[in-house]
Amino acid sequence: MTTALTPFHLPAKLTITLWDFSWYTQTVEGEPFYDLDRAFAEAVDRGYNTVRICAAPLLLFGDHDIDTTALEFVNMGGDTGQRTRWYKAVGGAVVNGRTRLLALFEAAKRHGCFVIVSSWEYQQSPAFLADSSWHDMLRAISPEERHEALALAESRLVSYLKSESLEDRIAYVEIHNEIDLSRLAEVPSEGLDTFWAQRPYLESALRLLQDAHPDVLSTVCYGIPPYLDLASIPDNAQVAHQHFYIYGVLGALEAWAQVRAAPPVFPSEELKSILRDDAPPFDEWTTTIEPWRLEATGITPSMFYAYDWVDPIAWDEWMYRHFADHEIAMKQALDARLRAVTVWAAHHDVPAVIGEGWIGYTLRQISRMGPSDDTSRPTPSSGVPTLATGERCPGRTPLHTTRDGRTSTSNYG
Repeated sequence: MTTALTPFHLPAKLTITLWDFSWYTQTVEGEPFYDLDRAFAEAVDRGYNTVRICAAPLLLFGDHDIDTTALEFVNMGGDTGQRTRWYKAVGGAVVNGRTRLLALFEAAKRHGCFVIVSSWEYQQSPAFLADSSWHDMLRAISPEERHEALALAESRLVSYLKSESLEDRIAYVEIHNEIDLSRLAEVPSEGLDTFWAQRPYLESALRLLQDAHPDVLSTVCYGIPPYLDLASIPDNAQVAHQHFYIYGVLGALEAWAQVRAAPPVFPSEELKSILRDDAPPFDEWTTTIEPWRLEATGITPSMFYAYDWVDPIAWDEWMYRHFADHEIAMKQALDARLRAVTVWAAHHDVPAVIGEGWIGYTLRQISRMGPSDDTSRPTPSSGVPTLATGERCPGRTPLHTTRDGRTSTSNYG
C-alpha cells in the first residue's frame, strides 16, 4: 500500500472479518464473542488481520443521558430471529459499553489485528437494547444533524482510544455503514438522489473528523455504491470503501419465492415449497417483536418468517440448480464494479476496500458453501493500493475472499 495518506502502522493488506454489532450483542457464554481473545485467535487462524465493527459511537460518546455502564442486550423476543443472521442472539448480556470497546481494542493489539470503526446505529443496532432509549435518542436527532453528530461522537471515540494508547489499532473510521440504506438518507433531497443529497453532509462530517484527527483515515460507506455517478462520492473520502452485492442467482431465488413480498401475496406457494417441515402456517405464526424494535431493525415480519422457517438445504439447492443461468452476468457485474472502484481510487490516490459481498445478501442462515469458487474475483492488480476484499461474520456471509484471492467458507460461530 503506497498512498501518501496511508498511516505507517497499517500493513500492506487488510483481510477483514465483519463483527458488526454482534461483538456486544452476542456475548453470553457459548456465543461467538463471549471470549474476545478466542474470537481474535480464530480470526487470525483463518487469515484475517482486521475486524469491522459497529462501535456504537453515538451511544458511547454522544450527547445524551443514557447510562452506558450496564447496557442490557436482548433478542427479538421468543424464537423470532433465532435462525436469522445477526438476530440469533441469546439475549441477557449486560455490557459496560466503553469497557467492552476498550477490551476489544486491547485484544486486537494482543493478536496483531486492526479495527475498522463504523456505526450501524441508524440501521439495526438499537433494536437489541432492552428498552427503546437508544433508538429514541437517535430518532430525536434531526436528519440534517445526524452526519455531524456521528462525526463528533467518532472523534471523541478516537480521542478516547488515543488516551489509552490504542490509536495504532484503528484501520480507519467510517461515518456510518451503508449511508444510502440507513436513516441518514432522510436528509432533504430536493429532487436529488440520496448520493448527491447526502454529499455535502458527508463532506462536512469527514472534514470535522480529519481536522480533529489528521493521523486517522476516514471515509464513507455505501450499500449500493454509485458506480455510474462516482462524482457524487465526497472527494475527501480517504478510503474507497465499497460493497459488492451481486445478487444474480440469489436475486432470482428471492424473486421466485417472493421473500420480500407483503401479505396477502406473502407467503407464495413457491416459498411454501421450500419451508421446513415444522414451519407453522404464516397466518398462525405471531411475532413477539415490539413495534419500536421492528422499526429499528428495518426487517419485516414476512422476512423474519421466511428466513427463520425456510429449509436451508432446499434454499441452497435451488441456487445450485440455477447458478449457471446467471454466472456470466454476475461476473460481468463484478468486473464492472471492480473497474469503477479502481478508477475512483486511482484518481484520488487512496486505498480501496471491498467491504462486503460477493453473492447478493440474505439474512437466511447459510447451511453450506455457495455455488462456486468462480463466483468471486480477487481485486485486480491494477496498481491501486487495495486494503481488503470481502468480510466474514459468525453466522453471516457464506463466502469470504482469502489472502490469495480464492473464495472459501468458514464455520465460526
